[in-house]
Amino acid sequence: MDIVWTILSRMRRYDIVMLDIYSGRSMIVQYAVAIMAKLTGKKLIMFLHGGNLPVYSKEHPNTVNRLFKMADFIGAPSEYLAGFARNLGFKVSVIPNVIEMSDYNYIQREKVGPKLFWMRNFHPIWNPLMAIRVVDILKKDYPDIKLVMGGPDKGFRAECENLAKKLNLENNISFPGFLDKENKRQCFDKADIYLNTNKIDNTPLALIEASASGLPIVSTNVGGVPFLFSDGQNALLVESDNAQQMAEAVKRLIENPGLAQKLSESGRNFALTYSWDNVREQWKAVFDKLLILKH
Repeated sequence: MDIVWTILSRMRRYDIVMLDIYSGRSMIVQYAVAIMAKLTGKKLIMFLHGGNLPVYSKEHPNTVNRLFKMADFIGAPSEYLAGFARNLGFKVSVIPNVIEMSDYNYIQREKVGPKLFWMRNFHPIWNPLMAIRVVDILKKDYPDIKLVMGGPDKGFRAECENLAKKLNLENNISFPGFLDKENKRQCFDKADIYLNTNKIDNTPLALIEASASGLPIVSTNVGGVPFLFSDGQNALLVESDNAQQMAEAVKRLIENPGLAQKLSESGRNFALTYSWDNVREQWKAVFDKLLILKH
């Protein structure tokens, strides 16, 4: 209701509506906004975010097609979602997400140890249990291994804590909860390796943040991740829910300083493409074109 009221009450203050597109029940809100934008003569940008959109589209093809047809411009942060929409017959431009590079301290990792960092919501879709199983596997070779698991609880943190306790990992794994900007930066600075265990993903901002901080990344190769990262070039990619494979990748980084340094450097260069200086001109070109069409 707040979104609808904002669109109606501020009609004279804007020319363009920018609508973030996700799957699931959010489609109700997205439809309402899109219809109102068209009825009020506003140009409509749709920006695709949901990593589950391709699956949702197969289940609800008419819903997605009708929504996309109302857009004056469709953008996506990666080729993963752009390719999905193009396969439906829509023109899509890739415009990266933006991070503020000054928010992250770049520390080049020349040699890494078993200090791991995981950050996401505690929800089954992000598979936090996999990170705990990775620590359990690696503890045999690295008894002092540490894993920080940060993020808000979405009803799954207790299960993660119980598993850590069951595996006698209470001294190896910490759960600091939600991390604000400063605490997040400190965690990036103190860690040596970033773990991403997601089962579904699009353009995970946390991976870009880790890259900006110089953290070598070990990630599942799901969704849009392999469209952003190349195995052995700017990250190490493993199969979804394969804790053994992820543990082996972590061990490979620890025992191969040259590889860790390579991922640290290439990751930082990759993150620089998401700086506002690089992305600003792309959005400016979109806005200019839509405003010329409007007038």
